[in-house]
Amino acid sequence: MAGRRAGDPPTLIGSSRKAIDTLGWQPAFAGLEAIIETAWAWHRHHPEGYGR
Repeated sequence: MAGRRAGDPPTLIGSSRKAIDTLGWQPAFAGLEAIIETAWAWHRHHPEGYGR
């Protein structure tokens, strides 16, 4: 896989389960498709990132 550095794990898995269970937090977007859609929409409207 391109872009990997020495020592990087071959796979990363993330879960919000601990924050939900421990803190009672609820994610605004639960599904991966919604997360990607909203991230892409933000990036299109802010191509230079924050503060621009």
